[in-house]
Amino acid sequence: MAFILGGGIGVRCGKVGERPRGRCRVMMSGVVVAGAGTNLGRAAVENLKARKSEVIALVSKKSEKDQFKSQSVRCHVVNEKERDEVLKLISELEPDVIVNCIGLAFDETIEDDHYLGSVNLVDAGANAKVSRLVYVSALGAGDSESAVPFQVMDTMRPMLMDKSRSELYLRESGLDYTIVRCGPLDEEETNTPVVTEATSDCYGGITIDGLADLLCGCVSSEKAKNVTLTAVDTMK
Repeated sequence: MAFILGGGIGVRCGKVGERPRGRCRVMMSGVVVAGAGTNLGRAAVENLKARKSEVIALVSKKSEKDQFKSQSVRCHVVNEKERDEVLKLISELEPDVIVNCIGLAFDETIEDDHYLGSVNLVDAGANAKVSRLVYVSALGAGDSESAVPFQVMDTMRPMLMDKSRSELYLRESGLDYTIVRCGPLDEEETNTPVVTEATSDCYGGITIDGLADLLCGCVSSEKAKNVTLTAVDTMK
């Protein structure tokens, strides 16, 4: 069972893979998923479609675009590091929410300087007056450094520094935001994904589908407004 916790109040969102019901159902008129070509990005697109949201996928390679045709999902190829290109596209799309899945860690290739892409998405969101930007960060970023094993920190330090800078830039942008810090991702079926308010003593993995479900639940949850959360699976 997945939960979104904020301000000490849990919101029941249902089992991953089931269509969300009740208060957790998202009915946004436009949600852009940046980094939709990643495993997590694809899962987020599918989850938003199940929630009856109008979802728009952004990918960085033309080869990643075909996978969304069968889902009837609008898809655009964009280089997130090209500021003018990003600002122009987001301005034209006029989304309500941006979900930023670029620059993932642990299970996928780390992008060089994904910080620049994250900055461009924040600036584009502010320019388009989006209602929220949901950012996928990583455990070890910001004040969560003490939660990460030393061997992980040594390996992932460059990425975590980028994530820390991206978090700070988003917080200072004036946009409503949700930052979700996750640990290692895997493709197994989800067990017990949990989101808690950020803490320095929590570390663990989470499945891709479990994290995608929680991210999409944050899109319209008032409990997740302007907070930094930690996403772990208590069974991992």
